[in-house]
Amino acid sequence: MVNDPQTPADVIIVLGDDNYGGDRAFHAAELYRSGVAPVVVASGRMLRANVSLADLIGHDLESFGIPHPQSCGSRSGPPIPSRKQKRFPV
Repeated sequence: MVNDPQTPADVIIVLGDDNYGGDRAFHAAELYRSGVAPVVVASGRMLRANVSLADLIGHDLESFGIPHPQSCGSRSGPPIPSRKQKRFPV
């Protein structure tokens, strides 16, 4: 996190891979409440086919009082399996 003086912005973007306590989301909520920007966007990679880090950070933002945070997870297609993952026919 950067502790530069606050200046007005169009949007606050919370980068993915926040820590367990949600420190980035909490700091973004503080900035939002202080009037830095009218919109907060959560970003993050896909964890599973139906959930991303952006979704989880969005839940954190809501719990910190941000109404309807935006989410921009990568949903362009199914996650690419790692070499350790096995695919099973359905």
